[in-house]
Amino acid sequence: MRKVTFRDRVRYWFDNVMAKGTISLVTLLFLFTAVVVVLAGLLALLFAPGASLLELLWVSFNRTLDPGTLSGDTGSFGYILLLTLVTLTGVLVTSVLIGIINTGLSDRLDALRKGRSLVLEEDHVVVLGFNEAAFTILSELVVANENQRREVVLIMDDQPKDEMEDAIRKRIPNTKTTKIICRTGRIDSPSDLEMCSLETSRSVIVNTDNDFLAVKAVLAASSILNASENAKAYITAVIGEEGNLMAARIAGGERAEIIHFQSTIARIIAHACRQPGISAVFTELFDYGGCEIYIEPAGELVGKKMNETGLYFPESTVIGIVHEGNIKVNPLGETVIQPGDQVIIIAEDDGVSFPTAEPAAYAVEKLAPVREETKKQQRLLVLGCTPLLNEVLDEEDEYLAPGSSIVVASDHVDAYLTEHLGLKNISLDLRSCDIFDRQVLEELLRTDPENVLILTDPELDDEEADARTLLVLLLLRDITEHSDYNFTITSEMRNIDNQELAKVNRVNDFVVSSHLTSLIMCQVSQTRELTPIFEDLLDEDGSEIYLKPADRYVLPGEAVDMYTAAAAAARFDEVFIGYRTTGTKEEGFDIVVNPPKAQTRAFLPTDAFIVLAED
Repeated sequence: MRKVTFRDRVRYWFDNVMAKGTISLVTLLFLFTAVVVVLAGLLALLFAPGASLLELLWVSFNRTLDPGTLSGDTGSFGYILLLTLVTLTGVLVTSVLIGIINTGLSDRLDALRKGRSLVLEEDHVVVLGFNEAAFTILSELVVANENQRREVVLIMDDQPKDEMEDAIRKRIPNTKTTKIICRTGRIDSPSDLEMCSLETSRSVIVNTDNDFLAVKAVLAASSILNASENAKAYITAVIGEEGNLMAARIAGGERAEIIHFQSTIARIIAHACRQPGISAVFTELFDYGGCEIYIEPAGELVGKKMNETGLYFPESTVIGIVHEGNIKVNPLGETVIQPGDQVIIIAEDDGVSFPTAEPAAYAVEKLAPVREETKKQQRLLVLGCTPLLNEVLDEEDEYLAPGSSIVVASDHVDAYLTEHLGLKNISLDLRSCDIFDRQVLEELLRTDPENVLILTDPELDDEEADARTLLVLLLLRDITEHSDYNFTITSEMRNIDNQELAKVNRVNDFVVSSHLTSLIMCQVSQTRELTPIFEDLLDEDGSEIYLKPADRYVLPGEAVDMYTAAAAAARFDEVFIGYRTTGTKEEGFDIVVNPPKAQTRAFLPTDAFIVLAED
């Protein structure tokens, strides 16, 4: 065994000091300087016996820190030589000190650029994960915070802090009253999450499309929140696969609101391909621009029936009540609002909806006669095959009339589809083909579909998937310009920016999956009580949003105000929340949600009422 020498021990000690960082090095340098000054002062007594020790220590100290004073020194040769050595030592010390300070500052700046410092904020929102959906979340939070003096949003991901900041500045140049802070770290690491001060936060949003990472992040965040005294903070997360929902809910416990991505988007897609324009309605309700959903005290509405509330609010729409903590979206029209109840309303902001003292009058004579409704058989063409399609088909089977047909065409039509032996209302025709071939599309259109749904390939990245969708849209547009086909087009898109490119292809509706789920997640992160409301609106059970012919409610061509429209819908235990007007083939249609009740309009048979109904 090698014998450890004194030199080895000194070297090991010095290495440990060096490893402790800038403060340790500066301290060691000052100690070395002090030793040099004291030794030089003591030695100087030999060459200047008449001087005091304090005076010589001061001279030695000055020469160490200020080499320029050496030129004015006088005395014996030994005295001058000693001061010269002290001065040279001072030059060395000063050089090393400057180097240490420079290195320390550089390391500190690097640490700041890496975003590893602790965030000392309170009542802030923490977003875990930085991707395309993060821009939607941040934009919505900026809009939501406009009426606040100062709000903070912290976003953390394992990407470099400066790259995240540059991307945010490019996409969101004006954050208004919201301060956005970036930190670099693993979103599933409790030690990294400590930087985010979760214990003083208002809410946490887990933003990742990886289910396993999302579950770990929810578990890490909930463990920190449960150990803190922060009782109000909670976690909002999206899970893609249904099989991972239970794990996410167990990880988050009562601290988490977990949203199922596939079922949410599948329901919206199923609605959109039957009712073009419906995704615009969901976007209007889920984002912070325009009108949103709020829960407020019933106040003067106590004692009123649900089907009367549409006549009391000139600028808002009541869509449900909260009775003894239970959410009831679109209860029966005869339901009486009780003391202590809250109302669920659609309004431009919270705290701005006040009922009038008396109900408004409406034009009874302009209400359309009640007629029996019958479901029509529909023909749907689906281009593309994704895991979402299984749930879309199940949803369509619940709503379409018996005898309806769906053609699914893709070059990998069996890749994700499971057997649908239980479909009772629709017949399924699976075709394996190249949907990017014009002749193939023309052959598929000979089935005379009323609606065409284009789904993106899940195996491709966002831009390539959207590019392929745009290619199909271009081919469909060219075919329709040279034929008499009349069908609506609903297109799934990954990137909201690509909507602008797709608009030139006269698409009737867009479903941008990540955008819509980000909107929902953002709303829930601000108001937890909205979760059951959104679930009810998207669930096949209970009431949902529908587009129904306007002439079912009011006489076509007759100018009516929106009070009359609300009263017309209330006859069917439905809630009128807006309308869709139909323009030319080039113009498409216009969606209006929560119009002022005093507004008047003459509706055409091709127009539609947007209503909240059981079916």
